[in-house]
Amino acid sequence: MALAPRFYQVASLNTLSGGGLARAEIVASGGSVPDPPLRFGQTDLAACAMDQQPGGVDWRTLPGGVPIGPAVRYTFDDATVHGPEGVITVGRYVVEPTLDHVWPPLAGAWRDGGLWLAHHQFTAVRLAEAEHLLHGNCRNYYHWLLDGLGRWGVCPTASFPCLLPWSGAPFQQAGLALVPGLSARALTLAPGQAVEVGRLHWTAGLTGVGTQFHPALRRLGNAMRLSAAAADSPALYICRDDASNRPLRNEAAVARFCADRGFHIVRLAKLPVMDQVALFAGARRIVAPHGAGLANLLFCRPGTAVLELHMDRYVNWCFRRLAATMEVRYGCVIGQAEPGEGPVHARAWSLGLDQLEAALDDPGFGLDA
Repeated sequence: MALAPRFYQVASLNTLSGGGLARAEIVASGGSVPDPPLRFGQTDLAACAMDQQPGGVDWRTLPGGVPIGPAVRYTFDDATVHGPEGVITVGRYVVEPTLDHVWPPLAGAWRDGGLWLAHHQFTAVRLAEAEHLLHGNCRNYYHWLLDGLGRWGVCPTASFPCLLPWSGAPFQQAGLALVPGLSARALTLAPGQAVEVGRLHWTAGLTGVGTQFHPALRRLGNAMRLSAAAADSPALYICRDDASNRPLRNEAAVARFCADRGFHIVRLAKLPVMDQVALFAGARRIVAPHGAGLANLLFCRPGTAVLELHMDRYVNWCFRRLAATMEVRYGCVIGQAEPGEGPVHARAWSLGLDQLEAALDDPGFGLDA
C-alpha cells in the first residue's frame, strides 16, 4: 500500500518525550572511558598544523577520560519507519536524530528546514512490535556496523523483529549471520519501503558522531568475534588504493614498505565480513589510513596496536576514541594534503616514508609493549 505524500514537522527527542510521543528507558549507564595518550608515531602534535574532527575534539589526552552518556532506549507507539535509512515518523512528527546522515535524500523524500516531506513510500508490512537497527548512511560500513547494528548489544532477547537495512551492500546481509539469533529476527527494508509499527524501540547514546563509543558496543564486537575464527595474520596493512575518498598518492610505496616489514596487505572492500572480523580478531599490529574499514577495531583483542595514517586537512579522531573503548593501543602519523581547493574528501595526500619508518620502529608499537 502506498503512503500518501505528507509533510512532517522535525522534532527533537525532548519535544517528543515531553509531548508523550516517546518513552525513555536507560539501558546502559554512562560514565567515562580512559583516554590513553598517543603511544607511538607522532606523540606530540602541538606544532602540527591540521584540521581536527569531530568539532571540539583535540589531540591532547583528556585527563578525566572520554565522557560517555547513558544509552537510552526510546519507545514510540504507532510509528512508521521509512526505507533502509530508518527515518522514524510518529503522528505529524519526524524524529530528528533519525535524519542523521540521510544524504542523498531518501527516494521520494526531502527536508526543508524544519519540515520533512515523504511520498512514494510503500508499506511492506505492519508489525505489532519491532527493534530499530537502521541508520541514515547504512551503505557505509562504519555507520552500518557501529551506528546501526551496534544497538543489538542493548536489545532484549525477545522474539519480535529487528529492522535492518538492505540497500545492495553485500555486508548488510552477510553480517547478520555473525550475530547470534539475529537472522531469525531480521526484517530488511529496501529503498522505497516503509514499515508501520505498533510499538517501535530505538536506542540513542551508543555513538556520538565520532566523539564517544559506549562500552556496550563491546557486546556486539565480542559476539561477532566468537562467530569467526581468528586469522593467523598478526600484522596487517589496510590498503585503500581502491577508495575514491582521500586517495593516498604514494600508497603503493607505503604498502611495499609495510610488506617488507612483514605486514600482510589487505583490501577490505573485497573481503566478506566474516574474513574482516577474523583478520582484526587475529591481528596484534595494524597500520591503516583513516577510513571506514577501521570500524573493525570493534573486533580487536585488548592490547592490539593500531597506527592510523591521517591527512593533515582531515584528522578525524573517531577511531582513536573507538580504540579507547576497545582497550586498543593507538598511535598516528600525519601526512600532507596536496595544494588545491575543493571538498576535503576529494583531496589527495602523501605520507613520508621516513615518518612511517620511525613509527614502525617505535618500541611502543612492538608486540610486547
